[in-house]
Amino acid sequence: MPLEEHQIRRYARQILLPEVGGRGQQALLDHGAAFPGDGGMADSVALAYLAAGGSPVRVPPGRRASGFLFDMAGAIDSVLQDFNPDAARDPPAMGLLAELPAQLGGPAPWVVMGWTSSGRGGLLYRTAGGCAACFSETAARHFDSPRPSPAASVALGALGALAFQRCTLGLSDPLGGLWLEASGAVTRLQPARCEQHR
Repeated sequence: MPLEEHQIRRYARQILLPEVGGRGQQALLDHGAAFPGDGGMADSVALAYLAAGGSPVRVPPGRRASGFLFDMAGAIDSVLQDFNPDAARDPPAMGLLAELPAQLGGPAPWVVMGWTSSGRGGLLYRTAGGCAACFSETAARHFDSPRPSPAASVALGALGALAFQRCTLGLSDPLGGLWLEASGAVTRLQPARCEQHR
């Protein structure tokens, strides 16, 4: 379905990007993300994701926002229609964007985020072409602590939203990741290799 005039006006800045264009914007509108789990990072990543691109968002019913006494799913339902009707729709295709541990089921892409015992944050992404065993082994090897600082959680959430959109647009490798250092620097996370890919 072609973009409508009000959508062209709303998303003009990213439509002008050669990497996105009209077709890329349509892909962002046609695909969405599910947010399982109930950690604080999922809140920040959901808010960063739904604010960009009109990509639809789904969170589990009764999901409590960390540190706040409201139902995240209910809040999205009640506010999002006015904020951005495009993001309030049920998408025909959906991937997973979540904190670890998470069930990695359903259609690609997948983006999962976690923390090391040293306090470094990381995210791992996978498209349909990436190896599921390498993806799982990398997450199990690196992410072992669920206790980020609030500021780091927001920063990693925003990176996760961007990684998910790049996967949706076909701008990422099939499998990869990023580290968020305590200094704020972003470095590449080298995925582990399963037995088949060693």
